[in-house]
Amino acid sequence: MNPLLVAAALFGVFTLLGNDSNAQPQPGALGLSEAVRYAVDHSPVLDSARRSARIGVFESSSALARLFPAADLNSIHGIQGQNPKLTENPWTSQLTLSITENLYDNGESWTRRKVADLNRQLSALSLLKTRERLCADIAHEFYRFSLNTKLLDVQQRHHQLLKKQFESMSSQYRQGLKTRKDYLRFRTQLQSSEIKLLNSRNLIDESRTELNRLLGAPLDREPALVLTFVPEEPKPVTPAIPLQPPAFTNHYEYRVSAIQREIDENNEALIRRKRWPEVFLSSTLNYQYSNYLGSSHSGAGDSATGSPLSRQLSWNTLLNLRYSIWDWGTRSRDASVAEERRMIGANQLTQELLKVRASLADITRQLGKSKADHELSRELLDLSKQSFAYLEEEYRQGKLSYLDLVGGFKDLLESNELYYRSYFNLMQNLAQYRYHEGTLYETLLPTK
Repeated sequence: MNPLLVAAALFGVFTLLGNDSNAQPQPGALGLSEAVRYAVDHSPVLDSARRSARIGVFESSSALARLFPAADLNSIHGIQGQNPKLTENPWTSQLTLSITENLYDNGESWTRRKVADLNRQLSALSLLKTRERLCADIAHEFYRFSLNTKLLDVQQRHHQLLKKQFESMSSQYRQGLKTRKDYLRFRTQLQSSEIKLLNSRNLIDESRTELNRLLGAPLDREPALVLTFVPEEPKPVTPAIPLQPPAFTNHYEYRVSAIQREIDENNEALIRRKRWPEVFLSSTLNYQYSNYLGSSHSGAGDSATGSPLSRQLSWNTLLNLRYSIWDWGTRSRDASVAEERRMIGANQLTQELLKVRASLADITRQLGKSKADHELSRELLDLSKQSFAYLEEEYRQGKLSYLDLVGGFKDLLESNELYYRSYFNLMQNLAQYRYHEGTLYETLLPTK
């Protein structure tokens, strides 16, 4: 027996069973909830969606304001000359106040106001959808980062064991106690373990970089130096798994599709309305005061300068009927084009909804499968721990060789790796389910 190898194996076992994580929280390191909160405040994608929602509010308010009377004030002041002179006053001045109201315009203003309000609803809904999609991407990458961190921990323990075995094997090979075949086999295993460690570190770095991108990390320094993360710890209790698919009619895509269809229908109606007679009813109140600069203010003008004062108040209410009796079919074709485009848009929306409905059924199946895999892997890990404890007791009593103990330790590490994979796969699927349900943000950041 090799006491050094046995001590290394036992040390690794005690470390594994005593502490499942070697990642200690760093100052300023972010967990999943903190990462989501940071992204809500700094993500450029979410900021753009937030500003688009504000634009929708502004445009909706402007469309509503166009239904009410508008007042305009216009003034002109200056000096002018002419030849021959018609007046001795070189100054010109004019003040005009106009109040206009579009009483009826064939329903166009009202339809545009309705479209603007629908766009406001669409932009607000798109903001929530963007936030949910961002949370889903962060959760997926964060669980991937946590999984690779845990796997690196397991692989490092395995690598330490292989390294001790290889050192012992090298010593025995140089003494002529082991064959070259045994030496090469252990060396191959050690190099393979080193490759796995390198790949795991690269995957962790990739996840850190992607998380910094999703969160909107500052650009003045390298991302790895700006934000650090604390991997998620597997919970001892399996989270509750919903059995039914998320409600299809509550999905963001379904709600966005319903609003977009209504917008397309109203836009088509605006174009189709041009084919028929158009009726407009408008009213205007106009007050004009001119030639008051350089004239006496007697109300009758200044006879010496020949610049009479002018005050005028006028109003009108006009009914306008407009109908194009012949345009070579242009308006009819425009209406047909608008209808075809609306149908193309409707087909695209239907295609997206079919994908969503298929995704809802698939994520429910995947969630059930990942739950079963996780429960089986947890049972396997418990059995591996019990088996290794038994092997350890047998070894202490001298009934078992150290090679059997080392083999049990490898089995324990493999069970631990399988457990981590199944757990974080379950959490990724659960986060995807909550995204489709529209509750992922509230799940990751519960209200206090």
